[in-house]
Amino acid sequence: MIKSKKWTLSATVVAAALVLAACSSGTTSSDSSDTSSSSGESTEETVAIDATELALYHDKQGWDERFLLVSDAISADVGHTLVPTTYGDTTSYQNVLQQAAVTGDGPDLFTWWSGYRMVDGAKGGLFADISDVWEDAIAAGDVAADLQSQFQVDGKTYGIPNGVSYWPMFYNKTKFEELGLSAPETWEEFINVCDTLLANGITPITASIDGRWPAFIWFEQLMISKDADLYEDLMNNKVKWTDPEIREVFDIWADMINKGYFTDLDTVFFGEDAAALISEGTMMPVGTWNNGSIASGGLVGGSDFDAFIIPNIDASNTRKSIIVESGTIGALASSPNLDAAKQALRSWLRDGAQQAWADVALDGVPNPKIATSDPVVKGLAERVAANDVRLVQRFWEFGPVPFIEGGVDDLGAFMLDPSSVDKVLNDLQARADAEWAAWTEKYGS
Repeated sequence: MIKSKKWTLSATVVAAALVLAACSSGTTSSDSSDTSSSSGESTEETVAIDATELALYHDKQGWDERFLLVSDAISADVGHTLVPTTYGDTTSYQNVLQQAAVTGDGPDLFTWWSGYRMVDGAKGGLFADISDVWEDAIAAGDVAADLQSQFQVDGKTYGIPNGVSYWPMFYNKTKFEELGLSAPETWEEFINVCDTLLANGITPITASIDGRWPAFIWFEQLMISKDADLYEDLMNNKVKWTDPEIREVFDIWADMINKGYFTDLDTVFFGEDAAALISEGTMMPVGTWNNGSIASGGLVGGSDFDAFIIPNIDASNTRKSIIVESGTIGALASSPNLDAAKQALRSWLRDGAQQAWADVALDGVPNPKIATSDPVVKGLAERVAANDVRLVQRFWEFGPVPFIEGGVDDLGAFMLDPSSVDKVLNDLQARADAEWAAWTEKYGS
């Protein structure tokens, strides 16, 4: 539950969920009920609601197929269907939803982010309280109770998990074998992989500022590879951005940029573009939610491509870390179809919709009864569990929203001009000072 600036993950719960996962609206005249769960006893009363077309807004490129398959499962369960609308730009998407909180005119359901990013929406009237959905799902065994805190603000719950994803490095296994490479276990081995790919005409790693938000990807990765404690202290405003240890990470990043390790900064790495990049041999640090996109190009997970946990920079730090993300599906508080939307969210956590998501997304799901045979997610989850890999919150959800939004622009400025490091770090610190002060005044410490 968000009630202070300290934000941590329940590593055991997230790892367990992933390991298990790895083994415009209108109505028609039809009645449905929220209580017909195949996975346990319901705690909710039966309510007859007409089958409803629920508008679902999202900014996930190439995900309409996933949402439509989930819609089929929800329709079979409670009668409602999802009508997805994709927004191509994350910033525009957020603006649309923020307006919806003010005007009351928007979708019935929408994707969002967990952690700090839920606070303004919860307090500002964007999200409906769906605590009763969680109560019923937990009682039925459709979601782990400890996951709930990631979607809570002041004791109320405002979203359900939209998958549970690791952020490893995807790579072309066949290309590695052709070049005599293997998944690196040390930082020196990782740099050797980059140098070898580069020497063979392959850009080693994807990087992008297309859509702004991807600027944080390599920053957060270098930070946790250097020192996960330092990263968490920085994001919790306990360490300054101008600290010499932070500057050291940016120097490593600048060196990699100057060596030509990264793709052009307008690179798109979703859908068919993700498959093309991996096919060419370029490595890709991204959430396992992109696993299905990589496989869409005909590559076979586990044989043609795989994923590894990026090594620590300091070899004396033997415990590796990995970023973990759990997205959110919420209901618009002012939706005229709120009861139907809540029924759909409850159905989303049941076996049918969860299995549909696991099969098409090739990623983890929050329902512990659901398994996917995908070898990439399965192998990654098993390695995380077996090696006590530390799970770390993603940058995008890890701080006051105005700081994060401005921060990605600062990080993007550095990527465009690594020589601007001093200005960028000073700008980030000034932004942190202002936004944490505003956060504390608005919400308390």
